Amino acid sequence: MPNIEAAFAANGFFFMLCNTFAGTLSPKPVTPGWRWLYNISPLFYLGEGVTVDVLQDLPFRCKESEISIFYLANGTSCGQYAQDFLKVAT
Repeated sequence: MPNIEAAFAANGFFFMLCNTFAGTLSPKPVTPGWRWLYNISPLFYLGEGVTVDVLQDLPFRCKESEISIFYLANGTSCGQYAQDFLKVAT
């Protein structure tokens, strides 16, 4: 028969599982077998919504030292050149 202690234990486990797969502790590329948990995690959507609300219309200014300039090899696009970096960075 369920009781309050069992509910606390189950809630703690559920919260830990949701928090682990909310994208804060482990991004999607790190957890390829568990990507479906992002879709069911309420904390993922909470974090995404709060981030969008906070960062919306926020001015984004880079310093000159933060801008990277790279030269492409002939026949490649920016996407092809930086593809491996973007997979890890996003």
